[in-house]
Amino acid sequence: MNEQLNIIEQKVQQVVEQLHTYRKENAVLLEQNKRLEGKLDDKDQLLARAIEKLTGIQRMLAQQPEGLEESSKASNSTVKQCLEELSECIEWLKTA
Repeated sequence: MNEQLNIIEQKVQQVVEQLHTYRKENAVLLEQNKRLEGKLDDKDQLLARAIEKLTGIQRMLAQQPEGLEESSKASNSTVKQCLEELSECIEWLKTA
């Protein structure tokens, strides 16, 4: 009978130790999750700002008169290039 109680006590102790281990692992995982959620929020905010800028630039370009002078055409080309780069950044952020 005494031997059976010792076996039960050992098993209970193993369960308690395993519970402590799981709690420590859970705390680490919760912290990692919190950090990753913060990074995701940062990327979401960056993406929202980039989309906002892109939308503003697209509106500005749509309102440009047709008969642009050469300097305006060069500026327009530069803005379009920036838009393309911004679009690439947005796509990168979406996949990252």
